[in-house]
Amino acid sequence: MYFVGVDNQQGAYFLDPHKTQEALQFDNIDEVSPEDFSSYHYAQEPKKTTIDQIDPSLLLGFFCRFVGLSLDFICCCQFFIWQYN
Repeated sequence: MYFVGVDNQQGAYFLDPHKTQEALQFDNIDEVSPEDFSSYHYAQEPKKTTIDQIDPSLLLGFFCRFVGLSLDFICCCQFFIWQYN
């Protein structure tokens, strides 16, 4: 899942690229078209959940383009941990 935002009511908006579907049936890979594979990364529209419903063992990743942004991010995280503990 890709979390794309939060709101003031403890809501988290996410995109879910997973979709249950039938396995492709083919004898030769040449029988499969690009359209057959196109549905395997699927996220129609953002969905909403509450933060307390998110599995606490979920791994979160953050991308910071520059070292300075990484340091700012770490400081913000430390501040929130200090503020809410």
